Amino acid sequence: MEDKPLPPPQRNATVLLRSEADRVNLASVFKQVEGTDFYMILRPSSTAAQFTRSGDPPAVLIVDIDASDANDISYIRALRAGPIGHVPTIALVDGSKQLAAIGAIRAGADDVILKPANPQEVREALIRVAGIARPSTETANLGRLVAFVHVTGGVGATTLAVNSATALANTRKNDVCLLDLDVQYGNAGNLLDIRKASPVEVLIDEPARLDRDMLESMMIKHDNGVQVLTSPELPFALSSYRSDMVANLIQLARRRYSMVVVDLPVALAPWTDVVLREASVVYLICTPNVASVHRVVQFLRLMDRENLGNLPFRIVLNRHHDRGEGADVSESQFAKAIGRSVDYRISNDYGLISLSHNQGRPAISLKPNSRFSRQLTAMLAAELGESVLKPVERSWWQRSR
Repeated sequence: MEDKPLPPPQRNATVLLRSEADRVNLASVFKQVEGTDFYMILRPSSTAAQFTRSGDPPAVLIVDIDASDANDISYIRALRAGPIGHVPTIALVDGSKQLAAIGAIRAGADDVILKPANPQEVREALIRVAGIARPSTETANLGRLVAFVHVTGGVGATTLAVNSATALANTRKNDVCLLDLDVQYGNAGNLLDIRKASPVEVLIDEPARLDRDMLESMMIKHDNGVQVLTSPELPFALSSYRSDMVANLIQLARRRYSMVVVDLPVALAPWTDVVLREASVVYLICTPNVASVHRVVQFLRLMDRENLGNLPFRIVLNRHHDRGEGADVSESQFAKAIGRSVDYRISNDYGLISLSHNQGRPAISLKPNSRFSRQLTAMLAAELGESVLKPVERSWWQRSR
């Protein structure tokens, strides 16, 4: 008779509650996270208190805080400076409060879980900071996220996002999605000649309903193989999307698709940082003019101030003129003004892009060998690897089906 393999050891996480109000809801969430024993207590005033049943330091601390409360921020800092400062610490914060996650990270938290919490987010935070939760098969194979940021309106970021999603879908149809998160004036659907809008109003009215089935039902399949979540038919306030909902949307998309392309709004939203933190690369789209210089400098300063400056930002000079004709500033002047070099250049091809917009077909499909198409695919390959633009190899039994 064979011995059954022993189950993995149970690790402990201490949850410091701000009040008793969330105990029941959190207990139901933690119950669904395998491999971890959660010990919930009211937050003691002393940071030298015993934080586990056994007296040994916990494997991780989860601290419920109000990131807008100076006392709570001081509590996190005191924990990190105290006798258990070496223990990985996760802040549990209200996802509806603007920049709450950033405030918690700046106070010293290693990671953040947004409330209302869900088991998947808790599991993934535990994996990131301490490796104490066993990931499911889906979690272990998250897709990669490519974000496009507009520093100002009219720089062509949506055009590049649509064409990038198309380029990626050429080799992995139905495994690439495009999320148009500009809930006010998103234009990705128009550039693809999609005549209807995804019912994203449901995400605003009932965000808790969002799951994989609901996400797939909201996607609109384009002929080029890209699955598109369009902007709403009528504009909504940027704050209509909650941070926890956006985090859930991103995680669901990454579990379902191997590549997730996100087109962000021009204005910063309360949840912008949620998207940026998940990205494999963030393309900051600019044009060679003074307005772009000014906006890029402001944006990068803000990212540094919010401790986000180490994210994979790449400066993309769109509508680039090789000899400087028609540009307000040269590339060298642009780089000097923003204090960093330009990473990629996309040549100005007014005729091709105009034709693309008029026909509702991506430029990369109309002229796959154009200079625009070559530069765009080179940019993607440089950050994501050459393999993303090659057909996915299938096993012999898959090819025979």
